[in-house]
Amino acid sequence: FNTIMRDLLSSRMLGLLLLRALGAQDAKQAATFVQQGAAFDFRVQKFPNVRLTDSSMDAISKAMAQSKHNRSLDLSPRNGGGFLTGRGITTLAGVLKTDTRLRALDLSNHPKLGDEGIDALVAALGPGGNTSLRTLCLGNTGIDDASAAALGT
Repeated sequence: FNTIMRDLLSSRMLGLLLLRALGAQDAKQAATFVQQGAAFDFRVQKFPNVRLTDSSMDAISKAMAQSKHNRSLDLSPRNGGGFLTGRGITTLAGVLKTDTRLRALDLSNHPKLGDEGIDALVAALGPGGNTSLRTLCLGNTGIDDASAAALGT
């Protein structure tokens, strides 16, 4: 029993330290926590006070891959425009392609996703990719009609 409790507390603590490192914009420290086994053990994971960047997506994507309970991932900033670009979304799309636990993804308010990011989402969610995602929020991302149509196929 003690071993189980120690492992559980260690896992939770690493997850909290990862969130703290992301909030401090310390991508190197976040990567260290992920290497030590940090994961998100919440059904709904939000980052309300974290300035997400492409470098933070590396740690988030790896932590998602190690997580057991991902159902909903909210990457939408609440206080204005986000900083994710196509590079960060391409990193996330690599996990999305095979992670069948995720049901909802919110990328709203990241106006710099660009064609690269949308193309990566199309590849991850299209034929032969992830079919478990049911909700994808892309408000205020600059997505055009052609890209929206590509995601819908």
